[in-house]
Amino acid sequence: MTTKTAIASFEGPRRGYIFPLEYVGEEKISEGQRRVLTELIYTYIQGESEQESRISELESLTYSEAENCILDFSFARWK
Repeated sequence: MTTKTAIASFEGPRRGYIFPLEYVGEEKISEGQRRVLTELIYTYIQGESEQESRISELESLTYSEAENCILDFSFARWK
């Protein structure tokens, strides 16, 4: 598993600080992930209102949350 970090430089005696991305903010869901999840939602979720509700939730997902959702759908563990 890869851990991403962000490095920032500041003036002063200590010039480099490393911040884990969970403190800086993780990147949002990618277009590819959004496309895959949308297809999975339309395929496996019944009911038009439930589908639309799930699709509207995609905007708030982070990259890693989207990866987990894709895995959940792959293993038929969606909620």
